[in-house]
Amino acid sequence: MRKSLVRAALTLALLGTGIATGYAMAQQAHLQAGLDGLATAEMHLKLHTPDTGGHVALALKDIASARKHVDAAMKAK
Repeated sequence: MRKSLVRAALTLALLGTGIATGYAMAQQAHLQAGLDGLATAEMHLKLHTPDTGGHVALALKDIASARKHVDAAMKAK
């Protein structure tokens, strides 16, 4: 009886770890997709000329800031 309980507990613990790992990997994929979107936005903004009113430069600065935050989120555990 005791062995069965230990095996069941170990199985549940391993299953829980696997699920948590899968969830973390899925969340990482969302962060990576966000970085990809930022890269695309940056490319399009750089193609826009002239920078009327300096708004494109400000948007590029905000993209750089967003990248830093996403990178930090990816490194956080």
